Amino acid sequence: MRFDDPKSLPALVELSRNIDYLIDVRDSTRQHDASWRKTLIQELACSFGTLGGPQVEPPQHFARDRWFLPVVRRSSEHLSELYRDGGRACEYFFHILNNPGDEISFWVAGKTLSDSQTDWHKHLSSSVEELYGTTNRSAVDGLSDIFTRAEDAYMRYLPSLRSGTISIEPLDEDHAGSPVYITKRLATEQRRRYRDELKSIATDLRKLSPNVPEKNRMKNIFRCAENVIADLSNTS
Repeated sequence: MRFDDPKSLPALVELSRNIDYLIDVRDSTRQHDASWRKTLIQELACSFGTLGGPQVEPPQHFARDRWFLPVVRRSSEHLSELYRDGGRACEYFFHILNNPGDEISFWVAGKTLSDSQTDWHKHLSSSVEELYGTTNRSAVDGLSDIFTRAEDAYMRYLPSLRSGTISIEPLDEDHAGSPVYITKRLATEQRRRYRDELKSIATDLRKLSPNVPEKNRMKNIFRCAENVIADLSNTS
């Protein structure tokens, strides 16, 4: 059976009568026909869902401040589109909450899953207010911009990843491996551009920091950005 093959529909419908939900991890239903997912969902007797958009796979061995890869916009947009098509299930990975990119992604995804019809910008703003202790508009907007810029700086090079995992390091090691999300996923010129954008983000983060009460979280973002820049410099 294939989720993207209409010939599988009778078998999938029969299966759906005996289970609670089906998860199409990589959102394959829309690979050939964007409208097919909605058709499939309407026919199933159970709930249907996906992985919840692109997700950072929690590395097993890396220090928790070695990457900075929020996925707030793409995950939220994916979940909202799934909801509009009738999807009512989601397999969402746990995240490393000591990592600021993972933390904000987890926070915004939780809000989106509980309220998929509200624009993701609002979920991001309210998450920033709660986590960083400020309602100052310039600070909230500035931090929101930092997170979305950090997401775009990397994810623009993976346009086909609508739903799936991003491995930061290899999962089959008994020690910290190489940062495969940059060494394997990005070409040399892409790594250079990614590094330059992170340097620009770090510069703007310094300017923003005095206006944000949560100093430790701000320091953690900066430390993560610096560590990614170091990894990129070592692999260029």
